[in-house]
Amino acid sequence: MFIPKRKKKGAETQLQRRVQEIKLDPTFKSLFPINKSVQETIEASIRKEGFNEEFPLVIWKEKDILIDGHTRLAAAKATGLKTIPVSYKSFKEKQDAIDYALTLQFHRRNLQDSDLFSFILTLDTDNLPGPGRKQERLARICGISTTKAVRILKVKKECTESQKAKILEGTLSVNSIYNKLAKSRNHVNPRKKSSHKPQQKIVFDEKQLLNNLCLWRDEIDTISNWESVFSIRLNTIKKLLPESTYVNLMDELQLEENI
Repeated sequence: MFIPKRKKKGAETQLQRRVQEIKLDPTFKSLFPINKSVQETIEASIRKEGFNEEFPLVIWKEKDILIDGHTRLAAAKATGLKTIPVSYKSFKEKQDAIDYALTLQFHRRNLQDSDLFSFILTLDTDNLPGPGRKQERLARICGISTTKAVRILKVKKECTESQKAKILEGTLSVNSIYNKLAKSRNHVNPRKKSSHKPQQKIVFDEKQLLNNLCLWRDEIDTISNWESVFSIRLNTIKKLLPESTYVNLMDELQLEENI
């Protein structure tokens, strides 16, 4: 049962909803387990100042189920509130609603690796919304660095069930598992020594080179800026030739160094 509109904030309309009528869904309830100490802090705030309407509960409009605000709802029930402010959000798919709820939580909490990894396991990381590469989209949703997102995706893909459990327990960090996986890959596929052979010294036929340059100069001498074009070619050759060979070429071509 809905209570008449109470407050408008910008373009979003907030309604008051009876606490006992708000429906829960196991998927959203399990995303962020209720922290008892946080709940007690909210309860104390409600008793002292009332419910903070700046943070209404978020309900999936089409399904009429709570997707964000489980701890605040529990605190409201514990303090005996009869109604609570809510806002409604539309989603086409359940995954869209999950992604939205996670985004709200990520930007509101200072999450540990165990929490972060737990939530990312629920995401369809191959089909995250928004532009960019997978790691960039994940970083944007979770409010973390791209480097952190890359490591989490790698760990999610390659870690063992035992390692996954230790991350969720909080006994191992994502970085420690990532480093172990990296060392394991290096051990299995050590870097091969370079097989590149030393570059062989180029040997020029001075007479043939001179002949080719003369022919090329004759072909371009009708161009208005032929001297600058020819100079560019000579500067390239100068870098490749021994100094004595280059000087001989200049003499044969009857050119000065600053052509």
